Amino acid sequence: MMLRLMGVPEGSGLKAEWLAFIHQCNEIEPGIFGEPESSGPWWAGGYVEEYADARLVLTQDEDRTARLASKTERGERVMRQAAQAMGIKTNEENRG
Repeated sequence: MMLRLMGVPEGSGLKAEWLAFIHQCNEIEPGIFGEPESSGPWWAGGYVEEYADARLVLTQDEDRTARLASKTERGERVMRQAAQAMGIKTNEENRG
């Protein structure tokens, strides 16, 4: 599962959708987005954080959007539950 979630302009003081999503994931499964296993520049630009069950890629665009991808069944389950709780449609829902 992969989601593209909105950020906010730097310094706006608002909470980004992707950050709210990560917090929701951690409420469902505490620590799923805890300390990253690795982090650094992303090969296609931006910044990446690798977790055991998911990957977070932050873009360098003005709105600082993020792409979250599950890497395991656990990650997919938690991300799907968080998306449902927040009313975020997944790619699968958009196809049907």
